[in-house]
This record gives sequence, C-alpha cells and structure tokens, in this order.
Amino acid sequence: MFLSSSSIGQVANDQVVFMEAVIIGDDIQINWPQENWTGNYEVYRRTSIDTSDWGPMIVNLAGSDTSYLDTSVIVGQEYEYRVLKTQTSSTYALGYLRSGIRKEVDDKTMNIAILVDSAIGSELTSEIDRLVYELIHEGWNAKVYSIPPGIDVTEVKDTIYEAYFDFDTKLNTVFLLGHIPVPYSGDYSGLSGTPPPDGHVEGSGNHTGAWPADVYYADLDGEWTDFTVNRITGNSSRHHNVPSDGKFDQTRLPNEVELELGRVDLYDMPEFSSSEIELLRAYLNRNSNYRNGVLIGERRALVDNNFSSLNLASTGWHNLVSFFGRDKVQTADYFTELKNGSYLWAYGCGAGSYTSCSGVGRTSDFATDSLNNIFSILAGSYFGDWDSRNNLLRAPLANSSLACFWGGIPKWYVHNMALGGTIGWGAKASQNNTGDRYTGNFNGSANEVHIALMGDPSLRLYYPTAASNLTAISANNYVDLNWASSTDPTVVGYNVYRYDSVQGVHLRLNDSILLGNDFKDKSNRKSGNHFYMVRALRIEQTASGSYYAPSAGTSVVVNHKFDVSTGLEEQALRTMEIFPNPNKGRFQMRLYNEQSETLKARLVSLNGQMIWTDEFKFEAGPNNHIVQLPETSEGVYILNLESTSGTIRSQQKIVLSK
Repeated sequence: MFLSSSSIGQVANDQVVFMEAVIIGDDIQINWPQENWTGNYEVYRRTSIDTSDWGPMIVNLAGSDTSYLDTSVIVGQEYEYRVLKTQTSSTYALGYLRSGIRKEVDDKTMNIAILVDSAIGSELTSEIDRLVYELIHEGWNAKVYSIPPGIDVTEVKDTIYEAYFDFDTKLNTVFLLGHIPVPYSGDYSGLSGTPPPDGHVEGSGNHTGAWPADVYYADLDGEWTDFTVNRITGNSSRHHNVPSDGKFDQTRLPNEVELELGRVDLYDMPEFSSSEIELLRAYLNRNSNYRNGVLIGERRALVDNNFSSLNLASTGWHNLVSFFGRDKVQTADYFTELKNGSYLWAYGCGAGSYTSCSGVGRTSDFATDSLNNIFSILAGSYFGDWDSRNNLLRAPLANSSLACFWGGIPKWYVHNMALGGTIGWGAKASQNNTGDRYTGNFNGSANEVHIALMGDPSLRLYYPTAASNLTAISANNYVDLNWASSTDPTVVGYNVYRYDSVQGVHLRLNDSILLGNDFKDKSNRKSGNHFYMVRALRIEQTASGSYYAPSAGTSVVVNHKFDVSTGLEEQALRTMEIFPNPNKGRFQMRLYNEQSETLKARLVSLNGQMIWTDEFKFEAGPNNHIVQLPETSEGVYILNLESTSGTIRSQQKIVLSK
C-alpha cells in the first residue's frame, strides 16, 4: 500500500546511478556523480538492443571512481551500458544508458496499423489522413483499420492478425485511436499470491480481479485463456473475473510481446468541457505540430516525488537524466512549474485515486489548467487501472501531453529515445522486462498484464525541420531530384529514398550523406510512377551520446521512362550493391538481372570458411532483397551470388559490426 509524504523522497534517488555520456574524440566516457562509496562500480556493455545477455563485466571500478572511458567503440554503432553500484554481493543502485557516437540512421522500414474506433473515425478523417501522410514521410508504412464499437476483443485481435499479413514485411507497431474495446485479464488478489500492482488487496481498497490489459493486443502468439480464474472480490464489477466471461486468466504475460503498442482513448472524460471528438482532434493536432517542429518543449524535465520511502520515482530519474543530464532535471511542484514554464518531460507520483495524485494534482486540474510538457509519467494508486471515468493517467493526453504511462509500478525503460528510438519500443521493452533490467521490485509487478502506454507509440524525442519543394525530372534514363534546404541551421545533410512497392520498403539511394540539394538516381530501371522522398539530417546531442536524427520527408511522384535498349551503364548496374555497408547483419541486396532465375547467396570469411547460404528468386530487371543474417561475428566477409551451376555472378565485400 502506498504511503503519502510531502517531503522530497530519497529512496528513488539512492537506487539510481545517474549516468551521462561524454564523447571524447572517437571514445565514449560514461560519467556518474562522486559519492562517498566504499564498494565498487561494475560496468557492463552490450551491442545488441534485442538481446537479454549482458555478457561478462568489462571492468570493476573502485567506489571513488566517477567515470569509465570506453575506447573500443565504433562510430555510428549503438551500445547499451549498465553500471551497478555494489558492495560485497549486494547491488544498491543501477544505471542504464543507450549510447553511441553519431549513431547512423536506422533505415529499416517500420509498419504501423492504426486501429480507429469507427464511432469517431468519420469525424476525424482529415486528421487521421494527415497522420498517415506524416508517418509515411517518416519512413513508415501506415494503414488504417476501422473497429466497430462493442465488438469482442478477440475480433480486434483478428484485425491485428489481418494487419500483420497485409504488410509485405512484418507488422511492428499498433496505434489504438479512440475507445477501442478494452481487454481485461488477471487474478490480482491477496488470495491468489499476486496482489494488485498498487497493493490494494481485499480489505484495503479491494482493487482486485482483472485489470485493463492492452498487452493482449501486442502479443501475437501467447496463450490467453478464460476458464480458471474465479474472482469477484473487487469493489467494481468490471474487475470481476469468472470463467467464460471474456476476461482472461493471465496475470503475467504468457509470452514476450512482439508489437509496440499505444492507445489514445479520451472516452468518458466529462471533467473536460470538450467532447471526446474534440479532445481527440486537439491531440492529433498537437501530435502533428510536434512532428513538424511547431510545438517544441524545452529540453529539461521535472520530478515531483511525493513518496519518501518508495522507489517509484527512480523511473523518472533514470530516464530523464539519460535525456538531459542531471543538471537539467529538477525537483519541483508539478502543476506550479508546468503552468509557468516549458518542460519536455515531467514525472509525478503520490498517493492516488482514480482521479487524483497527492502532491501532484487531480483530473480537474488537468481540465482547467494549461500545462507545458509533451511527455508525462505518473504513478500512484488506482489511476494505473486506466479504463475508468476521468482517469488521471489519460488526463494529460487531454491537456498538453502526447504520451503518458504509469512509471514505477514496475520500472519503465524509455532511455532508447535518447538515441533516436520510439517510445513504443520502450513500452515493449518495459512490458517484456523479467530482469534484463532492474524491475523496481515493486509488488512483483514486472511483466504483468497491466503495463500500458497511453499515447502514440511512433513518437520520437526530436524532429528536425524538413527540406521542401522536392522536384523530379525523368530524362536520359535518369531521375534528377532537386529540393530546397531545411530552414534548420543545424541540418548537416540529406538522405534520398525511393519507395519499392514490391518489397514494401523505402530504399535509401545515397551511400553517404548528401551535402548538396540535388541527386541523380541512376538505379531506377523501371518505367512508371515512382515515389521519392528527401529527409534532412541533424546530429542530436543528448546526455546519452549523439545520433543522426532524420526529419520528416518532402516527397514527389514522378513518371519515369526507362529505355532498356540504350544499355545505359548496364554493365555497372549488374553489379550487386549492399546497403548499408557496414551493417549489423541486416542489409539490402540490390541487383539488376537480365532474366528470371534463382541465385544462391553465400557468405564466406576471408579464410574461405562458409558462414551462411540461402537462395533467392531474381526477376528480370531491378531486384532488392532484404537479408537478415544469423548471429555472426563482426568482421569483413565476401558475399557471392552464384548461378545453379556454381558460376559466380557477382561478388561484394561486406563489413559486419555490432
């Protein structure tokens, strides 16, 4: 059960190693504050964001040390660091940082399904169309699916399966817009051995039974059952869970979730004077303004911690320091500061109800006050059970925020955003966390079904200003592209993309960043209408490192005529192209082929050892195949394309890095 305190808490601070990264030449230095610590600092590093293996400790430092200099990094690559503050066999604090030096743009095309409540979709057609347009110009494939009110959650899940197979490459992200049917799951109870995440067991709030469980939609292959739980102790009937009632049995996730998922649901919020439609319209307008640089939050954060003896606010301290640094995260009163000043992020926690957070504010305050922050984290009793009238967790989305989550029960990890990642990735990582990162150890709430993101899951931390006025002319078998520069003086260059409708991906055409305002596409050997896009790049420097942040794209469609009889640079275009190169084991293999045939791809080491082989069907004309290699050591390899007779048709060096 939560305790109320008006003092600034210390437990949350004490459990976090406040890590920041400083780039020194081509090295990364991880710093943390000086402490009178008689133990040690253990430093770990991993190169993959998708592994749970930290590997061996790379260095054990004395308690008087305040930094670690990593001299074995590759510019452009991404790393995650973990620092443990230890003494003997006990860990007293932990820190996490996603870092890199000018991390390269991830050109992987992401696919997002936008599920829209049909009761509101027709009223917001222009806003939803604009969202789809903006997502496409950020390199996504985006499709909208209409969901009738009141259908069963299993039917909603069927639509998500449909979306999964609609895309040429796999579905990554789901955005629930409006009052999409809410799944319920779980047996939260003092009698089941799994208390409600906020601790209110029978006799103490009776917040027991099933809770909202959007993770059901994000899990594509887990087993969700409805025949064992029989729990009616909760004060509200919506929490009652009995066999065959449409509410699921699972309290913990039956499987890792595969999808990044978020919900913007402003249904049943009568505390606000605007209707549900108008609240959603205002949200989508703010979303667009943020993506296009019209709405900007000051690069700082606040923490309003009203729990002196609990660790909930460690979610705030860890993530916010990774974005801005310790000096840009201040302790302050939530509403006082956000009414008077701009903050990109804000964290508040305190003893709660469905509509209030002690020391922070009430839903009515969100309804009457104008706040100035984009991302919110809130924690306290009851409002994490967000499918309730005037719920506090959804209230920031009806005010100024674009995303909000119940941070601390358990701990959340969205520090990936400091290096250009989406908030949806952080939500998925937090849901799947079973100890890969510290869970917060709060009521055993890690990996449970209640963990949910309120907000658009595709959002990133920063959006540079786009280029404009892209034009394209098809002539002499080329496509000549020209554009006007971004008005952002910090933009360092541009990337050019052509959409491949066969592969369903945005192909980046330039091997290195373009410094000028023109590009000649010599690789397009197919007549017809083609979609081109140019995105500006800015080097973002955060407290975690630096990365190339791409803007939204400016686009044009051109009718291209290619005359194959001219044989223009035909021999050169037969050569296989690998992009990107170097890469992490995922790349595009491009080849123009004279005829349809099956070719065998073989990856061999420089000493001739066979590493990987596969076969691909190449059609006559331009081909692009996306390759995902199995786990392979970094180094230089040779990729051969061979005919069925064993004759090498094309050969290319490829560099794998981690």
